[in-house]
Amino acid sequence: MYYDLSDTICAQSTPSGRGGIHVIRVSGLCSLEHVSKCFKPFDDLSSIESHKVYYGFFNDPNTKDSIDEVLVTYFREGQSFTAEDTVEISTHGNPVIVKKVLDILISLGCRLAEKGEFSYRAYKNGRISAYQAEALLSVIESNTLSSVSKSLDLLQGDVKFGLDEIRSNLIWLVSRLEAKIDFSTEDIEIDSIEVLLQKMEKVTSLVNQSLRYFNSQKILDKGVKTLVLGPPNVGKSSLFNFLVGQQRSIVSDLAGTTRDYVSEQINIRGKTFELIDTAGIRYSNDDIESQGILSVSNLIKISDLIILLISPDILNLDFLNIIDKSWKDKNLLFVVNKSDLIVEPIQILNNVSSTFGSDLVSKPYFISVKNKEGLEELLDAMSALFDNQNESDPIGIVSLRQYNELKLVSEEVRESYKLLEDDLGDELVLFHLNRALKAVMNIFHVQDEEVIRDQIFKDFCLGK
Repeated sequence: MYYDLSDTICAQSTPSGRGGIHVIRVSGLCSLEHVSKCFKPFDDLSSIESHKVYYGFFNDPNTKDSIDEVLVTYFREGQSFTAEDTVEISTHGNPVIVKKVLDILISLGCRLAEKGEFSYRAYKNGRISAYQAEALLSVIESNTLSSVSKSLDLLQGDVKFGLDEIRSNLIWLVSRLEAKIDFSTEDIEIDSIEVLLQKMEKVTSLVNQSLRYFNSQKILDKGVKTLVLGPPNVGKSSLFNFLVGQQRSIVSDLAGTTRDYVSEQINIRGKTFELIDTAGIRYSNDDIESQGILSVSNLIKISDLIILLISPDILNLDFLNIIDKSWKDKNLLFVVNKSDLIVEPIQILNNVSSTFGSDLVSKPYFISVKNKEGLEELLDAMSALFDNQNESDPIGIVSLRQYNELKLVSEEVRESYKLLEDDLGDELVLFHLNRALKAVMNIFHVQDEEVIRDQIFKDFCLGK
């Protein structure tokens, strides 16, 4: 990826397609000059004020034909997002108009911007730092308010205390070991191994806490993959349709109606869930159903939550023996549908407990989709499983690049700990601690510009 910062660039900044308006952004030394050739209110460039909106018509400078009725805003150099002269043109939301305006700007000397090029210019011109660029991308892509809030904190320069604590502890460890090596022949007292190990444990604890939080937020941002599992005809599709709020799966009394799976994204208590209705699972010689069982096993492996659904008239749980066993390790909600048919709930619970243990049914949820009973409690339970209100992120990483750097810190400190504990040489311990310290510095203070360019700005959309 290569950006020529001397070019004046342009791009559509709003999503493609039809809508109320579209915004075209122009940035660079000649942005005002190029737009002035098409926009009559900009005839006298000396009178144009920054951050003021101007009304008029965008015209083709060759034919003098009007292209659209527009609003144009000028941002003076040093006062714009890119810190360059920038012009934003608001047109009606028609892709034909946008294409024509961009074609005219390009004919006048603009270049169509690359993905992330506006943000890269903001970075190069000192408007934002590398980690603020990643925070900006996270603000755009986050699907939860908590992620947006954390990203906005970083965008405003609020680096969490944990990073400074990790960095200071690593610097302390490196300085002590360097002193121990450099003055090994002199009578200088160095901190005990126990003290050094305690410092490493502190670093590891903070790092792992942040890694866990990032993983949980990543699940929420992408949507909690939620599988509804159960034997045929227990009401999986009925539950799916209720949660989705529309008739999405086919519902009938014929066992095995859903032959593969359907999915839909829904919002529960402010959290995004990707709800997946799977085929009813049972032993079968039917090739289609056998393929469905294989598909279910694959979905289990990547799921975040499993709703295990049965009903009082269908208590056979043998299907659990023919699917991927990793369902036992997932977040699990045991749900009994058709609760209006239940005479003795204990019989159902005993049946499940005797086969799979009491942990599975420690808190069953009894519902009746038909009668709309118990469903709000189920929604509360689904949301509560992914509540992070009692957790905190001591560092505040927001990107996969930062996550990978932090994982490297964890690995290097863990290796240092083993080497120091086994007394395998201070030089080796120091080598791994220095690698950890470099990774920490790269989390929010990236030194390698190519890394920034390739790993951060390539993920931005056009026009940002």
